[in-house]
Amino acid sequence: MVTIEEVERVASYTMDLLGIWFPFYFAPYKRKGTAAQLDLRKPNIGMAVAAILDWGPMDIDQSFMVGDYISDKEFADNLGIRYVNIKDFLLSE
Repeated sequence: MVTIEEVERVASYTMDLLGIWFPFYFAPYKRKGTAAQLDLRKPNIGMAVAAILDWGPMDIDQSFMVGDYISDKEFADNLGIRYVNIKDFLLSE
């Protein structure tokens, strides 16, 4: 188990390596929490809704989810965006 601070540190380090800043959302709730907290977990779209409320509407046609878990694909399906498996994403470069 990692702490919230460790997750934030890894995200910051990743953005530093990439040389870009991007909004970073995560849900520290696993199986316990309020209904609203658990809605932030994939495959629910609560986290995407939070980002849309913060940043405005997303372009569904230009958006996609890169992942490697079935919950990633289910999240993409629930949000109505394209899903790309991480292996395919990395091989497309």
